[in-house]
This record gives sequence, structure tokens and C-alpha cells, in this order.
Amino acid sequence: MELFEEFVMWHLTRTGQVFICPQYELHAGWARPDFLALDYMEKAVKVVEVSAAGWPNGLLNRVENREQQWFGKLREELRRRGIIDDSWNKFQVVLYIREDAAKRFKERLGDPNDVVIQSFEKLGLPWEWDWAFQKADKQAAESG
Repeated sequence: MELFEEFVMWHLTRTGQVFICPQYELHAGWARPDFLALDYMEKAVKVVEVSAAGWPNGLLNRVENREQQWFGKLREELRRRGIIDDSWNKFQVVLYIREDAAKRFKERLGDPNDVVIQSFEKLGLPWEWDWAFQKADKQAAESG
């Protein structure tokens, strides 16, 4: 598990009301999202995807087709297995992505109520190296 996924796992479970399963195998291998999250406060099933890529096209395509890609199969499978019942009627995709990718996703997707976009930068986890900070740190070390 990479740093970004560990951060997301902490972010999702910090309230103690969310159960997560990493790499949940959906419908006999049809899909394997980074996390499946069951939010017991909201009675919501959340497909969580994490990407530090600048332009994750494949992820965008899956999100655009979220009903066929995840939601329909999850409803059927989780109800059949007795994990949720009919009161769990909220299904969402939660994306943890870079701010530049988040802007492009929002432009293409609009603002659907079943997609939540979280950016690493707004959550306090910068994904890119701060060259100005590195330069200042080096200068401070050299001046002793």
C-alpha cells in the first residue's frame, strides 16, 4: 500500500463510523476499487479510488460509467450477502486525487451528488516536491 492510500485509509476511518475493505473484489473480479467503504452513519456504500496521476483517464471513464462499473453490481452483491439491506440506498464514488486532476474531473463530470472529489492538497498532503523549500533548506544548511 502506498503513502497516498495509507493517508486515505486514515482519512476515511478517523470518525470510527466507516468500515473499509481494501481492494474489494467485486463480482468475481469484475472490478477491484482501491477501497470499499461502508459508512454506518449515512448508510452509504462508497467506492473509493486513489490516484496521484496528473490525468487519470481510465479512472475518469470508470467514474462516468459508475452505475455499470460499480453501483449495480455492489447493490446486488452486498444485499445478497446480507452486508446491507434496502435502507442502504446511497451509493457514491469518492475520489482522492491531485488538485489539477480534480479541476479537470469537475469540468467533465459537473457536480453529481454521487461523486465526491477530495484533493490531496486541500487535505494537507502535497503530492509535488516544493523546490523553493528545498533550495531554502539547502541554503540554511550551507550557512551553518
